[in-house]
Amino acid sequence: MEAANYLFMSSDSMENYKSVMEALHRKGKKLIVCTHGKKGATCLSEDGVWIERGVIENYEYKDANGAGDSFFAGFLYGYLHNKPIEKCLDLATICAGLCITSEQLAFPELTEELIWQENKKYFE
Repeated sequence: MEAANYLFMSSDSMENYKSVMEALHRKGKKLIVCTHGKKGATCLSEDGVWIERGVIENYEYKDANGAGDSFFAGFLYGYLHNKPIEKCLDLATICAGLCITSEQLAFPELTEELIWQENKKYFE
């Protein structure tokens, strides 16, 4: 963790995740993202801006296995395509949301086209 500039974590075992995120930010971390399962995610950006994302309620829950990894993959996809942090969080939310609708570890029909269709539906 000391070597990383970008951190993703879960609030599952943290009572006060925001204070943890603030402490990491003070140590010079550039981006801290904390997921909260059914309660969405929180991001603290390099410039100290807090960004919150809820879940997409329209996704029917079947199984949460793989949702955290899918969230990270969606965020990374946006980041590698030079999208703003807010859009990276949107894409992450979509990928995690689609994941929970499947009993697989990832949504089997996931494509770039589907991600952008869902983005248009929920975030534009």
